[in-house]
Amino acid sequence: MQCGQGRATKTDDTELACDWINFDNGAETGLLRVKWSGTLAASGTQTLRVYPPVEANDSVAVGALFGSRNTYDAYWQGYWPLAADFNDRTSRVNHASATGSPTAGGISGHFGNATSFDGSTQYLKAIGPTSKPLTYMAWYYQDSNSSRAVLQQNDGTSSTDRWGLSTGAGGAGARIEARESDGTADASNSLYVVTEVWRHAVAVFKNATSRTSYLDSTPSTENTTSISATPDNDIGIGVGLGW
Repeated sequence: MQCGQGRATKTDDTELACDWINFDNGAETGLLRVKWSGTLAASGTQTLRVYPPVEANDSVAVGALFGSRNTYDAYWQGYWPLAADFNDRTSRVNHASATGSPTAGGISGHFGNATSFDGSTQYLKAIGPTSKPLTYMAWYYQDSNSSRAVLQQNDGTSSTDRWGLSTGAGGAGARIEARESDGTADASNSLYVVTEVWRHAVAVFKNATSRTSYLDSTPSTENTTSISATPDNDIGIGVGLGW
């Protein structure tokens, strides 16, 4: 559910925008995102009051001041939990379209339900960023030592411009990569992973000479090869298109 009947406030009852993601009151599971207002203290602690979704709370519309969409700043291109649908939760309303009929929320995920892709014919497409700096993030589960893209943009062919967060395969096993190509050069960095567990992966592209991947907050060595890819603005979720 989106913010709905859940609440978050400061100790002085200042209400905060919040997003309750895949919340299950009975199982006591889910993910809560809160957008803090004001300046955080340089030291000590600040208290956040959380009121889980219950019928006694007034419902908050997703686009309201304290609704779920306002939890995300304008620089978010999109956020797709894929727990029940392919909708974006940010104010961009950048909903994804499906190819190959993947089932939204069809499997058990790290937080509630998740969506599984076959790594070949099933994927989602939405509008992606068109310039750097940019960051891709995903909770993902890799079931084998194979090469697949988690989040990727390209220009629709296998030999030209593309960048993204992808999994790879090699002699040392599966890996996560921040990868980029401009048609003549291909650059990536790798962190090796254990398959068949949920992991948090990040790919950061600062500029034409800086790309770094992170696995469960551990960074790779920065790749500094000079590449200036110019992919189109379609982002693919769940499959590699052209690697």
